[in-house]
Amino acid sequence: MFPLTRLSRVAFATAFACALPAVAADTIEPFDRGASDFELYMQHEGLGHTSAQQAVAGEMLLGYGLSDRVSGFVGAVLAADGHYLDASGSFSFGAYGNTYASGPWSIDVILSLAGAEDALTFSPLVEWNWDAEPDLAAWGCYVRAGLEVGGLDTAAGPRRSVVYPMTIGAYRTVRPGHQVLFEFEGGVADLAGEDPAASGHAWRSSALSFGYNALVSEAVEAVTQVSWMPGRDGQDGSAAVMVGFIATLPGGP
Repeated sequence: MFPLTRLSRVAFATAFACALPAVAADTIEPFDRGASDFELYMQHEGLGHTSAQQAVAGEMLLGYGLSDRVSGFVGAVLAADGHYLDASGSFSFGAYGNTYASGPWSIDVILSLAGAEDALTFSPLVEWNWDAEPDLAAWGCYVRAGLEVGGLDTAAGPRRSVVYPMTIGAYRTVRPGHQVLFEFEGGVADLAGEDPAASGHAWRSSALSFGYNALVSEAVEAVTQVSWMPGRDGQDGSAAVMVGFIATLPGGP
């Protein structure tokens, strides 16, 4: 089945949302039963800015199929600036499952918890999928939305940051084992969580991404992606590139 099942976007974005919000574009699919998924990604963000404004990161994820429709994962991220300094790391874990599937429609629910430095981020997400053919054999589209709640240290003291992320994407399987993806993602932040004197909501980071995934063997998928982040608050836009691979391991029964 193509593409190989994974949860790279949720793990990477949740585990290190402040550093690298744009990662591999794709739908979310359950893992095979047992310890069946290994993923590795490398990304460079902020291209077009100075090295001090850039970021590099790597992520590793292990997935475990708990049942035919429920999976769990653990992930770790290491990140630094464009000089490969000021390094930091994070760890995440969570579970997700397919709660509804009928004809071309399916709904997945994802729960994850990530820790970076001295703060945690809890993220429940829902993904709605429409697939023209089973097993992603032709084309389809998806919408992912939810909530990200995390701790935030401000001048006014500890605050609770609340962001409402949203992703809209589409894929096309151009031939067996080869798939292209287009995706837009962004988020709306609750300003009161950042400043007790503020109110309302504001648009936060956004990105347009193009991805190309290809099977290089029966069990390994290569993943590539380029993204553009429009400028905001008087800053110029920037680009990001990501490469990685997904390996399907021998699973359980």
